[in-house]
Amino acid sequence: DYLRTTRITEGDFAGYELTSPVNADGISTVRGVEFDLQTDFKFLPKPLNGLILSTNIAFIKSETFFPVLKIGPRSPEPPFRPTIIDTVRSGKLPGQPDVTASFTLGYEIGLFSARASLAYQQEILEELGSSEPVDQLSRGFSFWDIRVNQSFATLPNLTAFLNVNNLTSEVERDFIGAGSTRLNTQNFTYGLTGSIGVKYKF
Repeated sequence: DYLRTTRITEGDFAGYELTSPVNADGISTVRGVEFDLQTDFKFLPKPLNGLILSTNIAFIKSETFFPVLKIGPRSPEPPFRPTIIDTVRSGKLPGQPDVTASFTLGYEIGLFSARASLAYQQEILEELGSSEPVDQLSRGFSFWDIRVNQSFATLPNLTAFLNVNNLTSEVERDFIGAGSTRLNTQNFTYGLTGSIGVKYKF
């Protein structure tokens, strides 16, 4: 949730802190275009006829309006309270990247199949700051995964598998600021993980 802070200086609720949901001003929009390609290469000679390819890319443009509170000049008369200005600023939808993409190269022959997959996402807005220079963003990242499966004609219910996740040990990084003034605020390190085993269907 994205919280808005405001001040009430007069009336029955003066001096109290209240929390209430508020709809965004203006109309939020998400527009984009997506391209997808899936194909195999069965027309090629063996062993290349087992290759398969899948790729996808999406370009997205989002906009919403965030309520912000600005402190204006103080009143020239007692009690010299500052002027409270409720306004909005536009920005990308939280959690919405401008570009996402995926790429999978696989191979299938007989009862054997393998996939190497790449998932990519551009940076996203994580948390709204008091102004754009202090918004918290999550850096773009890419993950490589590998999947291998082998079934057996003599044991049709048995499948051996190998899964490898985050092959390059990608680190997710959050930061505030823009350009050369970016400040790294936190990192999420998951490392490379994998699993190997057999599955049996009863």
